Amino acid sequence: MKNASILVLTDPKSPSYAQYTTFLRPYLDWFGFPYDERPITSSGSMDYALILLAHPDMTATAPALRAVRMAYDNGTGLAVFDSALALALGVATPKTAVAEGGHILISPHEISSLHPSGDSIALFAAHTYSISASVGDTVASLGTTPLLEAGNRIVLWHDMGWMNPSVCGPLMGLDDLLWKSLVFAARKPIVMQGLPPFVGMRVDDVWGAWREFDEENPLSWVDIANSYGLIPWLGVFQNNVNEATLKQLQKHAKAGTATMFPHAFAGCEWVPSDLPEHFIWFDHFAGKPYDDATIKENAIRAKSWFSENGLPISKLALAHYYETGKNALPYLVEMGCEFIGVHMTPSTPYRNEDPQWVKCGPYRTVLDGPHNGKHPVFYADYLPDDPRLFNCVTEIRDVCGYEWSPTSNVEKTVRDGIRQITRALQSLVPAVFFTHESAWIQRMSPNTVKASFDGVFSAIEGYEPIPASMDEICGYVRAKVGIKLLSAESDGTSVKLSVSGKNDRETKFTLFTEQGAKTLTLPAVSGETALSI
Repeated sequence: MKNASILVLTDPKSPSYAQYTTFLRPYLDWFGFPYDERPITSSGSMDYALILLAHPDMTATAPALRAVRMAYDNGTGLAVFDSALALALGVATPKTAVAEGGHILISPHEISSLHPSGDSIALFAAHTYSISASVGDTVASLGTTPLLEAGNRIVLWHDMGWMNPSVCGPLMGLDDLLWKSLVFAARKPIVMQGLPPFVGMRVDDVWGAWREFDEENPLSWVDIANSYGLIPWLGVFQNNVNEATLKQLQKHAKAGTATMFPHAFAGCEWVPSDLPEHFIWFDHFAGKPYDDATIKENAIRAKSWFSENGLPISKLALAHYYETGKNALPYLVEMGCEFIGVHMTPSTPYRNEDPQWVKCGPYRTVLDGPHNGKHPVFYADYLPDDPRLFNCVTEIRDVCGYEWSPTSNVEKTVRDGIRQITRALQSLVPAVFFTHESAWIQRMSPNTVKASFDGVFSAIEGYEPIPASMDEICGYVRAKVGIKLLSAESDGTSVKLSVSGKNDRETKFTLFTEQGAKTLTLPAVSGETALSI
């Protein structure tokens, strides 16, 4: 059996150590690599699948360098974020250049195989860095200066600044280069607990806007989505629902072909309606939570409407504008919700003079930033204000606004959908067709909806997508977060794992060998456990 884990070497005294803890470590945790972390000057075995020199400006002793080089010579892979150490180890040649620009260019390589030819990733801000070494083929570059290079069992990242959301950050198109570069460089076998290619659908502001297309079935777009295996989550404007729409909601609830949640009592932003807009979980117009008596009355009213009409409430709570008062959280739990989708701290309005995203993992536990900006979002963490609720939401916000904005322009709709869905799949996060019935689907014909799904699903066929409900996806993500792979050994066929944590269902992990990748099943566990698979 060979060690199938990563050894992460750091220098806690380095001024750049925080780049590892702030940016790189969250990636390792989300991607699910088993790893040991220790200072580069410490002693111990270096017989790992991969040694990761985890940030720049590391100070290493001669014995430490010799130990790393010996491990590399004996077959261990190297992933290096410190060019000076690469030179000191003798695994790189000198090369000096300065990178400056606003676009990352992707070159053809095994590591970048998920990207189209000539792919370019726009940065949020112009960026500069200098390089001092080279190890081989350029995989990504800033202008003509390499960002990522790959050689024989080695990858060299010349910069970590791209990981900062002010420059680029998670879900912007480089995440797959990171996890694939680690797998590429590693001695095989190596293990990773990634996420299966789940694809879901979330539609806010649902009330049956297709009455003009199909008076008897105003939700026939849900039937179209079902034909692709999708099980849409519907954020319902319950007061706007007419009898025909209600019958369709009941049909889908009974068949399990949609899930639904009381999004608001009434909405009229884009909807011709005599009903005034009326929120449930937060006083949107006052910009503050409802008083305790009102929120109780609202929760009872919302739950009663769903119950009286035979509509189970989704386990995923997601309010209109995401706005949820802290005093609403216990009522969400009481009605059976286990998951929530929020970008800001509960009791905070979405339109805020000082918009700040909620501090949740995997990528937003330390940094501050705007909750309503163009940065792509992925949350998979327990809500600090109520740990009974797990915050789970994906939005690729930099493509065409904060949602997929489908229109009768099928070519653009397909192009935007492909970019959003593939970006999520490459980043190993849930891919979600997120849009609104009002404003978007409302203005499409059935033919253009079908053509749009046709185009996107044809493009993502190679990912072997797994359509699932948002309840199922959130439950899987929570189970994945609940356990950690501490170590792994493998002979390329069987795997011995040490795991810690607790989950409520089976999850998957990937064994990478020289022959390819194999998906294996990790059973539900509780506590620290040794497994043979």
